[in-house]
Amino acid sequence: MGLNHMAFKRLVVEGTDIGMATRVVYAIICFLLLSTGILFQLVIQTVVYFVCKSYHHENIDKSALSDHLEVYMLGDYAPLKAKDVQLFRV
Repeated sequence: MGLNHMAFKRLVVEGTDIGMATRVVYAIICFLLLSTGILFQLVIQTVVYFVCKSYHHENIDKSALSDHLEVYMLGDYAPLKAKDVQLFRV
């Protein structure tokens, strides 16, 4: 994220010797990198959350999770099963 911020500042904000079209392209690239980084961060946080819950043998409320996912997926998914959510030792 910091590298993306520095690149945006240097290429888009302070890019006086490059053309306007090039600055727009750099801005779009920096925006896409920022969006991808935020989504990747959210996925990693979710995975770490479920791994920690599983490691401490805590129950995951599958009905609340199913209701929460139904809002986003509008019912186009298969219901969750215990083996899909809980992680077991190999």
